[in-house]
Amino acid sequence: MPCASGCCPQGSLLNLDWHKTREGQEVLASVLQRNLTKLKRFGIQTTTVFWPGKILQQNKAFMFQIQFWDTGENSTKKYDHIMPACLDKADAIIFLFSFIDKSSFEDIPHQLTRISTPKDNTTKLVMGTKFDQFAHSEITQRDIRDFEHNWKIPILKTRNIPDAENQNSFNDIAQNLNIICEHLWQRDLNIGGKGPPGDNKISYC
Repeated sequence: MPCASGCCPQGSLLNLDWHKTREGQEVLASVLQRNLTKLKRFGIQTTTVFWPGKILQQNKAFMFQIQFWDTGENSTKKYDHIMPACLDKADAIIFLFSFIDKSSFEDIPHQLTRISTPKDNTTKLVMGTKFDQFAHSEITQRDIRDFEHNWKIPILKTRNIPDAENQNSFNDIAQNLNIICEHLWQRDLNIGGKGPPGDNKISYC
């Protein structure tokens, strides 16, 4: 019998305890991780970050709202619609590689060429993960300098397991967010016709 608001009573359309049955458990196994306590992630994972930054020319502080869309290479290969949806109206693209996997670094130019188009005005950034695993690193400082010089794209660096309570880890995160915000601000200036003349890309070492 409907409730006063016109909604169906709980349990009148779905068996709310079906996931506890043997049949339900078998079906759930296909959408749960191996520990059977967390759902698998399919498609896009989004994270919204608010980060304050001060614009030097205006001497004003702004709160940037950055929405990260993490697609994952496997998802984009399996589902054709994911990559176009992510690129639609995107302000920036961050390409990832691992410092302990040189093949992932060498694949970045291919990804840049594959995704970029003549009319593309999205900001391009590259981020290397596991930067703190120096003993296993396969990427040299010369590799980094050559890439930044040739592509005019900065390479951001992040640790394998950031420690939120460690000041150095926080400073690394802050530096990366500041660089991202600066490039987004630069992009808006360029689109609005207020950017400096010439090549407006900024490189960081």
